Amino acid sequence: KKWIVIKNIVSPNLIIKQANNNVNECISLKDDNKITIATVARLAEQKGIEVAIDACKILIDRGYKVEWIVVGEGSERGKLEERIKSNGLEKDFNLIGSRVNPYPYIKNCDIYVQPSRWEGFGITVLEAKILNKPIIVSNIPEFREQIVNNENGLIFNDMNELVKDIINIMENDLLSE
Repeated sequence: KKWIVIKNIVSPNLIIKQANNNVNECISLKDDNKITIATVARLAEQKGIEVAIDACKILIDRGYKVEWIVVGEGSERGKLEERIKSNGLEKDFNLIGSRVNPYPYIKNCDIYVQPSRWEGFGITVLEAKILNKPIIVSNIPEFREQIVNNENGLIFNDMNELVKDIINIMENDLLSE
């Protein structure tokens, strides 16, 4: 009776305000002819970025015009860059590095995807919710605390479901905020 749990606290007003700053760099990366998918994560095994690369390859091979932007830095950068190159995705999958303010990238994307294998809480998912983005997350307990499948986002179990969920959002005009 003496303990309560307080989840990570974020300020929606601050996130919305910061999402409107430094937008020029973000928009210059965006190709209006493509659906922009964003992920904000460290480049680490836990974050599942290679799943995102493989999903992007499938989408491109099926003729979808997408660009995937990953905001973050980490020890897996070289390995991920090689996977991007070996799949011929240099123009479609961009590791743009860390940004002090990642919110303009979330705000200006069409779909937010978090393919993590495990998380503490997954605060970027909460931030994407605040910015009213269509959200797709991996099926881990930490995301199931925030996302109810088919209600406020989509939850995938494997790469094929991730691809299916992205296509579902694109083809059913679920991109509006």
